[in-house]
Amino acid sequence: MEFHLYGLLVISLICFNLNRITLVNGNPWACMDKVTDEDKKTTMELMETCKKKLSLDAIPKLDELEKNGFDDKCFAKCKLTEMKLINDKGAIETAALEELLKKMIPAKQADISSVWKTCYESTKKTIDAEGGFEKNACKGAAMLKHCVMEGMHKLC
Repeated sequence: MEFHLYGLLVISLICFNLNRITLVNGNPWACMDKVTDEDKKTTMELMETCKKKLSLDAIPKLDELEKNGFDDKCFAKCKLTEMKLINDKGAIETAALEELLKKMIPAKQADISSVWKTCYESTKKTIDAEGGFEKNACKGAAMLKHCVMEGMHKLC
């Protein structure tokens, strides 16, 4: 899969109405001035692919993650790993993230990058205390996604 498609997936995580959250006056694409309608369609198709791969009936909702102990049935891990934005140890692939943000959301690159890094450090601390990413890969990815989405809600 080309990097551009991976980019679409991360955009879906950080700005899109992935979990029925609407950002900025009802426009979930508000911070993504470089994303086309075709990109949006492709993003939705890729989300459905991950949903099918995991045999999920529905995409887990962000507002339910925390109360469910961050059990999203590995949806976030599937997406972040497929996008190559996290490695098998759960660490952010910073170069890929920075390249994506520079290309897709240049005006918010520094702010969004900072959100990812802050969220990763917070998530890592929690997951390390619970046995590490290898034991809690799905929960760790869900916690990271949740944190990033909350941070993006404030920025976009």
